[in-house]
Amino acid sequence: MADKHPFRVLIVGASVTGLSLANMLQANGIDFLVLEAYPTVAPQVGASIGLLPHGNRILDQLSLYEKVMEIAPPIQVFNFRDINGQILARHGEMDERIIERHGYPMVFLDRQMLLQVLYKSIKDKTKILTNKRVVRAELVNGGVHAVTSDGTIIAGDILVGADGVNSAVRSGMWKLAGRLSPGLFDPNEHEAPPCENSCIFGISNPCPGINPGDLHCVFRNSSSYLVTGGSQGRVYWFRFQKLQKRVHGSAIPRYSEKDLQKALSESADDNILPDLMFSTLLDNKVSAVMTPLVEYVYKQWHFDRIITLGDSAHKFHPVGGQGGNAAIESAALLTNNLVGAIKRSPSGRLTTVQVESIFADVQSRRKPRLALNHRYSHNRSNTEALDTPLKKLIAIHMLPLVDEQVVTLGYCSQHPGGEMLDMLPVKHHENLIPYKQELLCEPMSRGSLQWVLVMTYAIFAVVAASAGKFGPTSTDGSVPNNYPKSIMGVESALYQFPPTWTDKASILSLEPLTVYAFGNFLQPIAIIMIEGYRGRNKLTPLGLPALWLMLIQYAGIGVAMPLYYLVYTLISDVEFYWWPLRRFVALRHARHILSAYVMAEAINFGLVLSTTHQPKWMQAAKSFWPLIVPVLVGMLGSFGSHQTALNPSKTLKVEVKTLGRIYLAAGLFSSLCHWFAITQAARNVDLNMILNFSRPPRLDQSLHIPAAQHVGIFVVGRANMSLFTVSLWILLALVSFGPGASVAGVCKFNFSHSQNMEEHAPQPSAMPARPGSRKRVVAPVISVLTLCLFVNLSMSLYQLPSNRLIERRLCIDYYRQNDPSRMQPGGSVDEKLCKIREIEKDLGRIQGVMETLWVAGDFVMTIPLSFLAEKWGRRAILRLNLLSRSFMLLWAIIVGSFDTLLPTKAIVVGPVLSVLGGDCVFNSLTYGLVSNLTDDHVQRAIYFGYMSSVSYVVALLGPALASSTMTLSLWLPFWLGIFLLSLAVPTIQMLPMQGNTDKAADGDDESQHEPLLSSPRIKAQSHQEPLLQSVINRLQTIKNIIVSHPKNFSLLLFGFMLTSLASSDTKLLVQYISARYKWTFASAGYLLSGKAIVNFTLLAIVIPKILRSAHQIRHEDASEVADKSNIRNAQYCLVASVFGALGIAIASEIWMLIPSMFVYALGSALPIFTLSLLKSPVISPPHSSDSSDPEPHIFSIVMLVKTVGSLLGAPLMAALWVRGLGIGGMALGMPFFVSQACYAVAIWVFVNIEVDRDVLAAAERRRRNRD
Repeated sequence: MADKHPFRVLIVGASVTGLSLANMLQANGIDFLVLEAYPTVAPQVGASIGLLPHGNRILDQLSLYEKVMEIAPPIQVFNFRDINGQILARHGEMDERIIERHGYPMVFLDRQMLLQVLYKSIKDKTKILTNKRVVRAELVNGGVHAVTSDGTIIAGDILVGADGVNSAVRSGMWKLAGRLSPGLFDPNEHEAPPCENSCIFGISNPCPGINPGDLHCVFRNSSSYLVTGGSQGRVYWFRFQKLQKRVHGSAIPRYSEKDLQKALSESADDNILPDLMFSTLLDNKVSAVMTPLVEYVYKQWHFDRIITLGDSAHKFHPVGGQGGNAAIESAALLTNNLVGAIKRSPSGRLTTVQVESIFADVQSRRKPRLALNHRYSHNRSNTEALDTPLKKLIAIHMLPLVDEQVVTLGYCSQHPGGEMLDMLPVKHHENLIPYKQELLCEPMSRGSLQWVLVMTYAIFAVVAASAGKFGPTSTDGSVPNNYPKSIMGVESALYQFPPTWTDKASILSLEPLTVYAFGNFLQPIAIIMIEGYRGRNKLTPLGLPALWLMLIQYAGIGVAMPLYYLVYTLISDVEFYWWPLRRFVALRHARHILSAYVMAEAINFGLVLSTTHQPKWMQAAKSFWPLIVPVLVGMLGSFGSHQTALNPSKTLKVEVKTLGRIYLAAGLFSSLCHWFAITQAARNVDLNMILNFSRPPRLDQSLHIPAAQHVGIFVVGRANMSLFTVSLWILLALVSFGPGASVAGVCKFNFSHSQNMEEHAPQPSAMPARPGSRKRVVAPVISVLTLCLFVNLSMSLYQLPSNRLIERRLCIDYYRQNDPSRMQPGGSVDEKLCKIREIEKDLGRIQGVMETLWVAGDFVMTIPLSFLAEKWGRRAILRLNLLSRSFMLLWAIIVGSFDTLLPTKAIVVGPVLSVLGGDCVFNSLTYGLVSNLTDDHVQRAIYFGYMSSVSYVVALLGPALASSTMTLSLWLPFWLGIFLLSLAVPTIQMLPMQGNTDKAADGDDESQHEPLLSSPRIKAQSHQEPLLQSVINRLQTIKNIIVSHPKNFSLLLFGFMLTSLASSDTKLLVQYISARYKWTFASAGYLLSGKAIVNFTLLAIVIPKILRSAHQIRHEDASEVADKSNIRNAQYCLVASVFGALGIAIASEIWMLIPSMFVYALGSALPIFTLSLLKSPVISPPHSSDSSDPEPHIFSIVMLVKTVGSLLGAPLMAALWVRGLGIGGMALGMPFFVSQACYAVAIWVFVNIEVDRDVLAAAERRRRNRD
């Protein structure tokens, strides 16, 4: 017979924790019993308690907040005093300010009063049992028994220890665990809690000078006071005294009445106010208690069906007022978990495993916030006790100088992260600072991403600072005498940035690039000025705009702005940095930033255009004209300081509009300059000069701060757009409107979007989602894309430098033997002299061998590695994959550095570790993972588009990054590649390994150990099967899948092989451009980046939009329509590839090559459609109950076939290239002629794939017959 008893919670202790939990359970209809050791529920023990906004919010959900406010006034005035009671700082109207920010005030009252409110709200008083001191707990099957001192045994489902810092429940729980689960609890933890302070707390009748709502903090050496005025003039006070040394556990003192009287007499003459001694409080005292202050958060709170909450689990210094509020929060989170679990349980009961999971979740989610509470309270106590000279400097000398927002920052930062009851509504309230439940996602730290950004900015600054110190066009360090002048203007417009007007002629003869640079200078100035006047930056380096403007003038914007963003990233990784109140820019400053800049520029122009003689000091001062901007802002702002002040809400709205105008003006100006430069360049176009960017510019593109700002507002819950999506929009804006306008637009969006979100923040409804569901959930595909980005970018950084490295070695060897007079001092040779047939042919041969070795080793080891994937897991194989790539990069550095010891051909050893896995294995794993993320064919195609777009992001960034870093040091790209591969290691741990994320499953992740290729025979055999037999079984699996598969699958595989063979020509593009048009490898890299922009835009934006639009058409033939659409689109891509490859082959001039490359780029969408076809019913192999599902292996087979194509293509293209170099002229395009033929054959293949209804029906009949 089923157990009819309802789920019951036993609560030990009628404390704030216990009675709060009882009220929460009562509100949800969960049975409970409170076991109180004392005769009465709310005894007067002389203690007071502070209720903070986040605690009051939970009480408001329980309809208790109004009852508390009836008996206790809110804190209205904060007073900070020195040892003599003199005012250090005073801040009034704090009740209104705190309510405006957090929705609720701060309240002090008798602990007894709060307990009475909580007790009276319990409807059934028989559930509160007094004189029931629990002496031990007993675990029984499916429940727990509480045994009291009078021998009563009370049964329940779980037991909650809410019996204070000296918890009997905690002690009993430790004993039980020691007997039943030895080692679960630290046996020495009872000696771990530290104590550094003693406390005397008490209540006094009214005292002169202490008014209701006053809070006084008195700072003294090694001691401090906290005194508050309560209802009816009552005074609540605390005296904190530092101990001689920190003590632990059993060494913590226990105080007697004698100790109390002695301590009171010794401190009676202390000043609270200038004319109020502590003795006056003692003369009027109602009660006083002396106790040691333990500050500790226990490691483990629960065992089996027992858990401790409140002071039993976490105890803080009371100066922060966090103890009672933290207890209420813990009770709320436990209630949330219990309610959810009981609702999901058909029987209404919970197993021990479920209970332990609930307890573990409470502990894990509470501990980070409790650490914050503990740290705040501990640090504040040390500051008020003037613990160190630094803290004394802060408390006595700096505190009077800063405003109230800075003073209360630490206090206010404790509230927004508070818990609440998920199932009860919160009354509507206006609060400037949203709670975490009101945000789009729960705030969190950037974590390791912050240090990645910091390192990136540091690298940018170093590169910019070094740009003028290395050779502009030669990677060997030589500076050619005929360095070209840019067609857009003098190249110094990029170097000597910001632009300066030295004379009248420099203004009247503005060249396009100078105008372009000037248009992009306004945005950094605007950012520096706006951020410099924000309240949140007052005590940071960003609050000194003059400092950054001087750095720009001295070091250039390419150095100054990365350093600026570095500091910005470091100081903005806290949630309160993003509060609207701290984001505030004084209106008297905001309104004049733009006008001040215009006036400063006018003054500069006026001085330049002036015909009068100017002294030398004035001519020198003209270089520092940006420093006039902050001076003018301050002067103009002082005239408006008399204006009537607005309340913060209205001020913020006006500020948003004012700063929005600045961003808009800066963006429009930059966009005009951007298009002016483009149109002027088009009129005088010389493509060879346009793309000759071999000297890295110092112009900072200023796109780092939007990315960092977006990451910032995302992790603190102010935005819900993915970083990937935002990056696409930024890239489009960069191309369409220029970098300056992009910066202005993103800054305006982030600023206004964050403000609008907070103004219209959703209030928690009556049935909001669980807090866990509000946490930011990163799409599983993001981790795969991130891994692909790191790995592919590292390999992209290998291609160009390795070509240059081999060419450099060959060139030196050639001229050393044939024409030593061409060699420069130091043994180097100008890169332009290397563009001769003999060197290019040797380069082509070596690259062909390397590519063949890389593909061959990868292909041969794919099946054996699949066996290892079964044994070790996919993550292990991916890590091996990183090892092979790292070795290739490192070997290039070794060969290049030891040119006297190692011959040039030693470079071919680099790819030999492809036997640990190369592109075939890597792509099989990643495409297979992405394929299993969704069953929606359209979404899957979009995911494949994102995968392909990542490769073209790499094609965009890789050559440009490699080209720019090569000019600094030929080895730098290789080191950057190794660094990126090191970042890929932790990314592998984040990969989704359970297939379709829509299908949640419990238990271990078995698919993590799923092989790349498997069969029923393999699964039935032992894991100790020999490697050779495993390889044979996998080959049999491949054969079975292909033979049992429809004809369409074989055709599709043939198409994959053809296109893979044809695409091998892309590896030769950089050599082709360099040899045929006599370009440097660096310049060729920038041209390839331009091609990649087309690829990226097509795959990441255009194709997904087309697919989503087509997906809107829903009818019964959707599958057939999707297949036909994929085949048709694949044919379009192949046609573009045919014409593109043919155009590249016959392009005799660079202007003919560029449009051909862009047409060729249109074919890059082919994998989206071909890979999507693999899941089609007419393509997928048959699957019967007695055979393994071949679907997980399709991508491995496809990658093997593509690798065969690459294996054939690499030596073929290399041989054709070398042959073409020997013939010269049009024959240089021989690889692309062959590619064009392969693409044409692939068109015929796709024409023969049939997907109409008859074919589908026939395929289905064959499947049924086999089954």
